[in-house]
Amino acid sequence: MNRRTTILLGGLLLLVGVGGVLLKPAFAPVADDAQPADDGLTDAQRKALQERILNTVRERGTLETADPLEIRCGLDQPSTILSVVRDGATVKKGDVLLRLDDSTLQTELSIHKIEVAKLTAAVTKAGQTLAGRKEQLAAQIAAGKLAVRAAELGRSSYAAKDGEFQVKLKAADAEVAVAGKRMAAAASVLNLLKANSANRAELAKAEAELEAATQAVALANAKKTLLTKHTQSRQAAEHEAAVARNQAESLHAKTDVSLALSKAEADLQSRKAELRLAQAKLARVNRQLKLCTIAAPRDGIVLHVVQTARRLETSAIEPGASVRPRQSLLQLPDLKRLQVRVKVHETRAHRIRKGQAVSLRFDAIPDTVFHGKVKSISRFPTRGEWPNTDLMLYETIVTIDKPSPGLRIGMSALAEIQVGGEK
Repeated sequence: MNRRTTILLGGLLLLVGVGGVLLKPAFAPVADDAQPADDGLTDAQRKALQERILNTVRERGTLETADPLEIRCGLDQPSTILSVVRDGATVKKGDVLLRLDDSTLQTELSIHKIEVAKLTAAVTKAGQTLAGRKEQLAAQIAAGKLAVRAAELGRSSYAAKDGEFQVKLKAADAEVAVAGKRMAAAASVLNLLKANSANRAELAKAEAELEAATQAVALANAKKTLLTKHTQSRQAAEHEAAVARNQAESLHAKTDVSLALSKAEADLQSRKAELRLAQAKLARVNRQLKLCTIAAPRDGIVLHVVQTARRLETSAIEPGASVRPRQSLLQLPDLKRLQVRVKVHETRAHRIRKGQAVSLRFDAIPDTVFHGKVKSISRFPTRGEWPNTDLMLYETIVTIDKPSPGLRIGMSALAEIQVGGEK
């Protein structure tokens, strides 16, 4: 038998022996007095291990801060990042973390400044117009009052006991009296001439004078009749009409000026409203411009917020990247307040209670066990990540009693939650 044959036979015998050993537990009956395999544990240790398995929920989680202090884009329109501090940089309160492109806002600022200046001038002009209308209204009211007063005085002066009509009536009476005296004198002269047998020429002259005096009396009486029966009522009516006319003209002028005043007031209020709106837009742009520069609100380490759900891509928070309103950009976590976010399978979530003790072992620090407690467990599930999207997981927050300086945000951990006898 050569060496090659010997090797083949030896290998075949080895395979048969191994197969017999492997098949024996499946097919050979176990003797009543058979002893369990020696696993190196005592019964007490084995029992303690079994109890530990039964009383512990083991799930994986990720280290995070309890106070992440998320920094979002405060603009109300998309923008572009001009500069940003590096991911993981240590900063002090007040340090500039990120700058956004403000060129569009600067253009809007110029437009709104011009609009505010125009509307400010318009408000000033409208105010001056309103003041002029008020002065015009005051003057118109004063003039109308004076005109009505003058008409009323004219009416009262005509109708008074010592007024214009009475003066004219006395004048008419005097004229009638004078004419009557002239007529009586002329009649006496004529009678005297006739008694003395005056010549024809003298009698003719006396008769002519008497005729003239008689006509003067008739005329004076006619004037007095005209004054008392016609002129008096006519002029009284004219004075009443003058009073009414001036009152109407005063009211009409007052109404016209009042309408103009109301229009001027409305125009002023409209201009003021437009100015307030423009000022509000200008103030908004100024606020937005301030939001283009983001400073650190406290000391800490800057973390860029990754926008992909599975964190398979590098951070998009870099110069030139586009950002949208309210987008989460950075975090400034408080490293003194750490916690582990554990995702518990739905079949074990009912065993978790607030305050249960938890043992934590981080992959990066496997030889150190940290202790903590369950702070909260979500009432609503989240789906597992692809491809296990059918999984229902309940996020559980575990606080750490004594965090170590060696812990880093994002470290993976195995959490053993002591659930006791909960089933």
